[in-house]
Amino acid sequence: ARTAATAAAAAGNMASLLGALLAATLLASGARAVEYPLFKQCDAAWGEDLMVDKTICQVGCLMTSVAMALRGYNVSVDGAAATPATLNTWLQHNGGYVDGNDLEEASLDQLQGVVWPSDGMHLTNDLNAAQIAAMLARGRVVIANVLAGEHFVLVTGLALASEDALTAHKAVANRISGPVANRRLAPDAGGAAASSSPLVAKQSEVVAGVAQGDVLVLVNDPGFDTSNYSLTADVVGWRVFDMS
Repeated sequence: ARTAATAAAAAGNMASLLGALLAATLLASGARAVEYPLFKQCDAAWGEDLMVDKTICQVGCLMTSVAMALRGYNVSVDGAAATPATLNTWLQHNGGYVDGNDLEEASLDQLQGVVWPSDGMHLTNDLNAAQIAAMLARGRVVIANVLAGEHFVLVTGLALASEDALTAHKAVANRISGPVANRRLAPDAGGAAASSSPLVAKQSEVVAGVAQGDVLVLVNDPGFDTSNYSLTADVVGWRVFDMS
């Protein structure tokens, strides 16, 4: 049994390594996301705008990530440039919010140039580095759900963690200083849907449990001054859009 377990672990490690190497190869050959602007959900220009009963600053991380993607692809919103403000207003009038302030991703199909695909919703971290790299190479919009499901960030690329990157990478969940949540999670074991609430501020900072050679997801973070998250330690789900 121990031999079988050891072999299974070795196979898993090899699969992870191959996935990381393939991702690096794809990225080296041009698998980069488009150039996205960096919008902050608490920007004074829109941070206090209500979505439904909470503000963009409080719970608008997913919507703000989508706004960055739209702007990167020059998708207009009712003839105006995409920003969290213009997208929020459009969503309010086009069935864009459900269950309070949760984004209804399928509503974005109404915007010319945006497709919410059949494989767009990922409520678990079920994509590996090679799959993400391939999506980016095809020009797909990839949004990562991080911080135990409490936050969304727009993916801009992938990188293999170097020693310097590991030193800089922090477990952001332990140093949050403001509200960030807007997410939809799978029901818990009892069948009740997970509820949304701001993360509690904590003062400590700890280096994330990421090993050299692990894959870092490079991001535009609408809520924090964070440029990357660990693919294995931080990501808990994904949203994927296509731009036609």
